[in-house]
Amino acid sequence: MGEVRDLLIGDWQLKGLLLDPKYWFGHVRAVASEGIASIGSDAVMVSDPEAVYTFGDFTERGRLFMSGKKKLHAMPVVTPNGQQLGFIEDVYFDDQLGKQIIGLELTDGVISDLREGRKIVHIQDDAQLGEDAVIVQAGQSAEHERSGTQTSDSNRIG
Repeated sequence: MGEVRDLLIGDWQLKGLLLDPKYWFGHVRAVASEGIASIGSDAVMVSDPEAVYTFGDFTERGRLFMSGKKKLHAMPVVTPNGQQLGFIEDVYFDDQLGKQIIGLELTDGVISDLREGRKIVHIQDDAQLGEDAVIVQAGQSAEHERSGTQTSDSNRIG
């Protein structure tokens, strides 16, 4: 059906996947999250070929992860008192919770990542997606993670 180009995220949920156009001047296509049967490390299984549609205006549906003016990738994550925790590098979701985003992987730059590892912030209901930053409560503090470990009930995307 095509290669995944980007992720559409809204209300801390995976809303869909953007696919590369089939042709150079073709329309961008998307798969709504309802049409995704499963997501694996090598492929995405679509429940029905009719689930793929031409992608139009996305502003009312959410934000793209990697592209666009309001992309989530590299967005700062801060606490309400202004303490910066890092920048979004990746997202984790739980497929059993309806493709719910459950965590953000944060980076402080290459040197910090090598010395300390990346941080994981667990997303809770009170996390706010602002225009220029994600705001999390102090109780959602970041945990350091070393190279690529992840829980069995979550998937890493992005």
